[in-house]
Amino acid sequence: MNYESVRMETKSKIIRAFWEFYKNTNIEKITVKNITDACGIYRTTFYLHFSDIYAILELIEEELLKELRAVSGEALRTEEERQERRNEIFAMLRKNSDYLRVLLDGRHHPAFAEAYKQELIRRISMGHSVDLEQCDEKTRRIAGHTLSAMVDLFFTLAEEEGLSEEELFGIVEGYLRKGILATLTGGKG
Repeated sequence: MNYESVRMETKSKIIRAFWEFYKNTNIEKITVKNITDACGIYRTTFYLHFSDIYAILELIEEELLKELRAVSGEALRTEEERQERRNEIFAMLRKNSDYLRVLLDGRHHPAFAEAYKQELIRRISMGHSVDLEQCDEKTRRIAGHTLSAMVDLFFTLAEEEGLSEEELFGIVEGYLRKGILATLTGGKG
């Protein structure tokens, strides 16, 4: 193993150890010693990679936002394009679900949760040829609250109900196209 691969593996190990603590502990209670003990590294090794505990969280959040922003924001014209976008977004959400379930609940870092949800909402709405930034304030707020609730519901249903990708996106698509009650009642409401 060369120096760079060892360095990257150590950094990954630090991030994983931090995350195990962060999932169950307030960040103020996590110490560098907790991390170094869990990783079996020296304190100086930690500081070669991060300035403090908060820098690890910032890196995780930056990477999650960067990945989301990499999803195309252009309007989609065909159902096939929308399906590709849904698949891309769902794969990304599934890949990052361990992080997102914790970070999006708003208890740990509400500013990140809001920024991520807003970016996700923007990506979803652009897929439906709607640019919320071009809408009036009232429409933006209503759509924003609705889509934010859908994002929360999305994670809750995926985790608690064990719905498939197809079922989850069917619900989201139905909400966007037909409305909530029509989707839930199969058009009988």
